[in-house]
Amino acid sequence: MLIYLAMCFATFEILSTVFNQYFYDISVLGVSFPLNISVVFFCISFFILDITTEIYNNKDANKLIYGKIICQFIFVLFGWIGLAGAGLQHSQLADIIFTTPLMMLNGMIASLIGYKMTTSIMQKLKIIYRGKLLPLRYICSSLPGEIVFSLIFSGLSFFHGRTFHQFIMVFLMLTFVKIVLSLLFSLIVVPLTVAIRYFSELPQERIEYIPFT
Repeated sequence: MLIYLAMCFATFEILSTVFNQYFYDISVLGVSFPLNISVVFFCISFFILDITTEIYNNKDANKLIYGKIICQFIFVLFGWIGLAGAGLQHSQLADIIFTTPLMMLNGMIASLIGYKMTTSIMQKLKIIYRGKLLPLRYICSSLPGEIVFSLIFSGLSFFHGRTFHQFIMVFLMLTFVKIVLSLLFSLIVVPLTVAIRYFSELPQERIEYIPFT
């Protein structure tokens, strides 16, 4: 089952990279907040990491982080080869592929801090509460990591070419969406975790602590 979680994680990470430059303006009480489409895929990625940490441990979850970085490099490399072979160097697709390396670098920096923070907190809370209170542990681990990830990633990716006010609006919208999605995901984290354990034939209680590395 770990390999399937890794495949889903890498897929959503690549999708977040592809849609990272696209924004949709949402107006609230006359104030415009730019919504970055990729935030949905980032939230799903955090969700997968928390489930992986809960079912296995934070060391296995960290393997997903390193694996997705490798997959992103492969995506860019063969994307460049495909563009050259098809003569699409000046297409809209090329704009996405050519800006991907910078997004990958920004995401790599944010991942090594935000994602690892999430897996570390989730692992430690799993030990403290002996596998109980999963929805609460999920929220307490995912939100700090997601906010830190958003601050780092949006600062590296979206600050250039925007005023400080515009950057703050982007960050606030990213944070708001992540809070909402985290609350929604907390409703399905228990049944989904139980289902994965069942089909994986893993014990319902697997308490294992591996120090944060």
